[in-house]
Amino acid sequence: LAVGAVAAAGAVLGFEANALAAAGREAGLAAAAQTSPYLSRSAFSFTTADAPGVGPADAPVQVVVFGDYNCSHCRDFDPEALQLAQDFPGEVRVVFKFFPLDATCNEHMPAQMVGSSCLAAAAAYAAHQQGQFLDYHLRLFEHFQNHAPQRLIANAEDAAIPDPAAFTAAISSDAALRHITRDVDEGVRAGVQATPTVFLNGRRLETGRLPAGATRYDVLVHEIRALLRAAL
Repeated sequence: LAVGAVAAAGAVLGFEANALAAAGREAGLAAAAQTSPYLSRSAFSFTTADAPGVGPADAPVQVVVFGDYNCSHCRDFDPEALQLAQDFPGEVRVVFKFFPLDATCNEHMPAQMVGSSCLAAAAAYAAHQQGQFLDYHLRLFEHFQNHAPQRLIANAEDAAIPDPAAFTAAISSDAALRHITRDVDEGVRAGVQATPTVFLNGRRLETGRLPAGATRYDVLVHEIRALLRAAL
């Protein structure tokens, strides 16, 4: 019994030590982010559990990207965003949030701003539902600003979507609209006004503060390294 009690106490102490270490890591990450000249002072919370992304869900650094599939800056930044997950394997997750600049599904856009961005986002969501988000996401940018229904279906064939009928149905589903609307509403609450807008552990990357000649990628790599050092 005594041995069992000691073992149980050791397990509890080990659990508490792990919890304290995790709490210290979180505090270090938060402190480092708050003192950065390139990140907003305010931190925002996003729903990421069912959002498409690259990298482990429990990664200590979360990069959230609000984008539009008709946005040239989003297309240009996308390879850099994906590179971050490769640069820091196991430590960075890149999460993609839909923010179509299209009044069809984004009530915060002027009524005259109507295009194919909502349709493209819904197709990306439908691919995500079948576990094929990244391949489909890349094809949307490969066929930039060509999101006619026939092209979206061809993308699904190229991406080997396992259930084409379910994919097509999901594009026009209430679930897709709810997901996109939630992303848009979260973005608006966090001050998103253009795409791409990037958040590092909930803090917005302030592009107006970037050093001359520096890209989003350059500054994000610098900031991620600083966060990881602070969390040690």
